[in-house]
Amino acid sequence: EPPNQVMFPEESQYTSEILHGSVKYLTPTTYHRRLEPVIVEMDFCGDEGWTKREECGYVLAGMLQIELGDDTEVVARKGDSFYVPAGTPHRLVNMNHMTCRYMAVRLLE
Repeated sequence: EPPNQVMFPEESQYTSEILHGSVKYLTPTTYHRRLEPVIVEMDFCGDEGWTKREECGYVLAGMLQIELGDDTEVVARKGDSFYVPAGTPHRLVNMNHMTCRYMAVRLLE
């Protein structure tokens, strides 16, 4: 793909399963990029696992629990945005019985 591609048609997106949910990748993995935009949908107890990547996001539906490595827990609700700096251990979890859906942009390492 040309390095100046700025639009990715829907058919170039793909979905991957996670624990109790799914991640929709909005740009193809074959495209050289530093940012990874995704839409994540999680059922109760959905969890993407621990990471230290920089990411920001916006909760589209439900509630999202953001757990930080220092045992801090923050709840983001529909309409809230969040930002986690690079190097901060964290995981995003749905501890609510409603489906949680959020869009995030992650800095790839």
